Amino acid sequence: MDYKWEPSPGMIYPLLRELEGNNYIKGWWKEPDKRSIRHYRITDEGIEHYKNIKRLYESVLLDSLTIIKNTLKDIYKRD
Repeated sequence: MDYKWEPSPGMIYPLLRELEGNNYIKGWWKEPDKRSIRHYRITDEGIEHYKNIKRLYESVLLDSLTIIKNTLKDIYKRD
């Protein structure tokens, strides 16, 4: 076992529906009669939302990275 997190379909599909409901992505069926493969593309509104998320969370992610680096340094005596 590699203990890596992998998203499940039960997590991804509700997220895709939410993004589509907020008009951040647009989805369509490759074969509408079969409804087996759904494609998505990001909308202009989705691109703007992504830019806002990037801006809002940059400092939080950098702080988290500092905590992880310090923890690795303390545990493994890394410089």
